[in-house]
Amino acid sequence: MKDLEFSCALYLKEYFQVGLFDLSKETPPVPMQFKNKLKVILGKLGGLNFYVVYTYDNIIFAQDNHYMFDKLLSRLNEYPILFVIDELKRSTILQLIERKIAHIVPFERSYIPELMLHQDKPPRENIKLFPSERLGILPTNIVARFIDGAIPRTFTTSDIQVDVSKASISRSIKELQNVGIIEAKKIGRAYQMKFLHSRQKIWEAREYILASLASEVYQVPKSSIEVPTVLAGESALSRYTLLSPPSIPCYAVVMNNDDRKNFAITSNTINNISKYLIKERRTGWKELLEEIELQVFPYAPMTMMVRNCEVISPLMLSLSGYKNKEPRIKTSFEELDDMIFDKLVRLDQQDFK
Repeated sequence: MKDLEFSCALYLKEYFQVGLFDLSKETPPVPMQFKNKLKVILGKLGGLNFYVVYTYDNIIFAQDNHYMFDKLLSRLNEYPILFVIDELKRSTILQLIERKIAHIVPFERSYIPELMLHQDKPPRENIKLFPSERLGILPTNIVARFIDGAIPRTFTTSDIQVDVSKASISRSIKELQNVGIIEAKKIGRAYQMKFLHSRQKIWEAREYILASLASEVYQVPKSSIEVPTVLAGESALSRYTLLSPPSIPCYAVVMNNDDRKNFAITSNTINNISKYLIKERRTGWKELLEEIELQVFPYAPMTMMVRNCEVISPLMLSLSGYKNKEPRIKTSFEELDDMIFDKLVRLDQQDFK
């Protein structure tokens, strides 16, 4: 646990100018099932005493361990508890906040209600190796394919399965190289590229660097699209989570090469372009007999077969820009985030074996 203790101490000193002091006193015994999964000390932080629980194992917060977790809390009841862990799922964070249990993920987040201290996003300094502005939509698509496992960490241009010109791919590679996300080495006559950061680190910084990969969702007559097949938006979300399917289905449509050549596609223009393209389809529409929702993707999204339906992948759904403030939608996206994060952990472990 020494690395975690050091990281926590450095984080508290660097960002909050406080120290966590070990009082070197005996602590209550923890449940046997957790004995080798955590370390408990009695520490002082900001003038208050805490039982500080260091752990690398998310399993102690798992739903099927709730009895043992409550048993741990009941034994450490003399002082407030502060968990220090190197990563937490979004659902676990919400559970801890609901129960007002203090926790720290060094250099990512902290929640200590006893000290009225709450930092919810990574400091800008923690992502200083990434570009200061968002990437374009095509470079973001390439990065998204790496994060999702479709492109290996070390790759060539032939690994980028996006239906665009070689010149467009080359420009995107150059952009990713210039901002320090990849490096390129010439081997013979060809170039070999490598992503310089893990999938998890890039994903943590997605709000700062990755563009939305699709337009807003538009409601249109079903006749506006021939044989829609790929689910997007709330329809896609319902396929991955416990969310009920919406009454009006949502589908992804992809711009063709001619459309992309005729318009300058950026994050700022995609919605206006999509409105224009959908408006062009209205020729001959008499009435809105049956409606569907469409979300326009400039480049074909990665998809999966889920219960005999083709659906945009969870990561593509998360980056599609689809937003809905309803609590049931937010909860389902938190469930989706956990699914994505678990996959990134597995992929990164394969890369760094």
